Amino acid sequence: MWWRRGFLILALVLFSAKANARGAFETYGDVAAVAIPAIAGAVAISHNDGEGLARLTTAYTVSVAVTDGLKRVVRRLRPDGSNDLSFPSGHATRAFAGASYLHCRYGFTRAIPAYIAAVAVAASRVDADKHHWSDVIAAALLAHAIACAVTEPLAS
Repeated sequence: MWWRRGFLILALVLFSAKANARGAFETYGDVAAVAIPAIAGAVAISHNDGEGLARLTTAYTVSVAVTDGLKRVVRRLRPDGSNDLSFPSGHATRAFAGASYLHCRYGFTRAIPAYIAAVAVAASRVDADKHHWSDVIAAALLAHAIACAVTEPLAS
C-alpha cells in the first residue's frame, strides 16, 4: 500500500532532520497533525473517491471550527502557562479527524496506522506541556464523532 510508505517517509524525514530547540517529538506532532489528514485525502484520491474527499473536508473543517470555538469559550490554561487555549487540543483534533475519517470511510483495519500516528500526536502535545491528557482525549472524541457523523462507509 503506497499510503503506508507515506507514513514511513514522514517518519524518516522527521527523525533524520536535526531536532530544533523544541525537540523532535514536538516537531513530529506539529507535522503529523497536518500530514495525517493530508494522507487521508491522498487515500480518497487513490480510490477515485471524490465523495469521500468531500466528506473528509467537511469532517476536518467542522472539527477544527468546533475546536477553535470551544477554545475561546472554555479558556483553559495550558500546563506551561503560555495562554488559556488548552481545551481541546487543535493538533489532536486535526490528527484524529484524518484517522477517524479513514476508519469511518474505509474500515478500522485501514485506519490503524493513522490512529497510531494520531495517538503519538496527542502524546507529543502532553509531552510538550501544551495540553493536559483531558484536552487531547476530548479532541480525539470530538473529531471522531464529527468524522463519523458526516462520513458514510464506502460501499465495497
